[in-house]
Amino acid sequence: MAESIKGTQLEKVDLFADLSSEERELVAPFFQKQRVMSGHFLFEQGDTRTAVYLILSGELALTDDTDGVRKHFVTCSAGSILGEPLLVEDCGKHSLGGLAICDSDVAVLT
Repeated sequence: MAESIKGTQLEKVDLFADLSSEERELVAPFFQKQRVMSGHFLFEQGDTRTAVYLILSGELALTDDTDGVRKHFVTCSAGSILGEPLLVEDCGKHSLGGLAICDSDVAVLT
């Protein structure tokens, strides 16, 4: 069974920073905690978008492997949101991969 997150884990995420602790506790059960081990992908470039991810701890690199050579665009850390285009448009595909630089915990909203 997937582990839910606690409202306190949403405090570092800008999107939820202005909510009261009670409001964050109401939102938290909609997310499931997922661990991504260093060197593994949370999602791969070209995968269909199916979730929004909040980085709770650790770091993920957004990478492009289009030409067979991995290009690192940006490093995202605790408080970052990934996959947010899913909130405003039809699914689509991930244009970049999300690669864990170190063991990382994310909150997943499907």
